[in-house]
Amino acid sequence: MLKWPLDPDSEQVRELFVARAALERDYAAKLQLLTKKAIEKKTRMESSLVIGEHPTKTWEASTLMQNRASDDRHADRAAKQAEQQRNDMLNSKK
Repeated sequence: MLKWPLDPDSEQVRELFVARAALERDYAAKLQLLTKKAIEKKTRMESSLVIGEHPTKTWEASTLMQNRASDDRHADRAAKQAEQQRNDMLNSKK
């Protein structure tokens, strides 16, 4: 039984801090496990959103190059349209 006020040098205070440290270690271990599980779940969910639950298409260098070529065509088209709009605006002000 603890008697108040406690003497800072008493054995009771030491036992109290030892018990508290053990509880905090246990809590920290459980919290780390919970965090690890949450991160794993988040990673699985993100990957399923990015590549799908059951990815079926394999990606090769040629596939990536085709996508890049398509992106380049779209960028060129957008640049030409912007240039045409700019020219139309300049010509309409004359």
